Amino acid sequence: MDSLDSTIESNMLMRASSRSSCLLCGQEGKALYLALKDRLFGATGSWNSKRCPNESCGLIWLDPMPLANELWKAYGTYYTHSYRESSAKVGFLRRVYRGVGKRRWEKKVRMVYGPPQGRLLDVGCGAGEGLLFLREMGWQVQGVDFDENAVNAARKMRLDVQRGSLKEQSFPDGTFDVVNLSHVIEHLPDPIETLAECRRILKRGGKLVLFTPNSSSLGHRIFKGDWRGLEPPRHLHIFSAKSMRLALIAAGFHDLRIYPQTALSINYESILLRLSPGRTCNRARRNWTAWVFAQLLAIMETAIQKRKPELIECLVAVATKE
Repeated sequence: MDSLDSTIESNMLMRASSRSSCLLCGQEGKALYLALKDRLFGATGSWNSKRCPNESCGLIWLDPMPLANELWKAYGTYYTHSYRESSAKVGFLRRVYRGVGKRRWEKKVRMVYGPPQGRLLDVGCGAGEGLLFLREMGWQVQGVDFDENAVNAARKMRLDVQRGSLKEQSFPDGTFDVVNLSHVIEHLPDPIETLAECRRILKRGGKLVLFTPNSSSLGHRIFKGDWRGLEPPRHLHIFSAKSMRLALIAAGFHDLRIYPQTALSINYESILLRLSPGRTCNRARRNWTAWVFAQLLAIMETAIQKRKPELIECLVAVATKE
């Protein structure tokens, strides 16, 4: 039995199918990592990844890849699917947290969206915390997520959030001014289909904004199979700036820009994974040594950002519908 067959057999609790070639350029993938485990949230299985050998692409993907109707099994304890503010009584630390979170979203909005100017859809909104901040800033917000518990949590905050895939919502053409995918594209079985659907539902001049880990980052080069951005089996496709550009063009976008973005959390959890070989890493308790090294790595990335943007942990892509 070869390694692919044995991996498929080990994933009986989450059925998977072979994905031998690159979704973007069709080239046969080359093995990158074997027998990766979910050491963050405890999903079952053992997962291989491949990289496209085409230098103008470089997409990374899981092979075998979980079937679309099995993916929910990987999110039982996922952190975006529970809202941290469960009551109307908000303590001092919670108010501080919300203040920091709101400033973070304000900075993100100003960087890529501009001031509030219409209807915004958040695809993969989780329990809706980001939507809540955006609504408070003045956007008319809607959300979509496949997780029932997350959708229910968002609706308790009176947010307009629907369950299912983006395509299942059947939004009319030209509905939204902005469609946001914040760390979502890497979770999708068919990212091009979703990007094309985003383009269809955008108004002319509307913007698609997405954030995703960067497969060419310095962190990935340092931590390799322990890099937090891999996150098997939830991260199905992992992009570089080159492969992200190819995906957006394949979806019909041509007016697009791609920026680097530092990500302290990816640095920190990559260090935790490196310090916990073969084990689930302890994310609940702050490791101050790892935190300091993560800060130093983030400072290093910031220093080289202008000269070597391809080495920064995350990508921000902004595509305008012409």
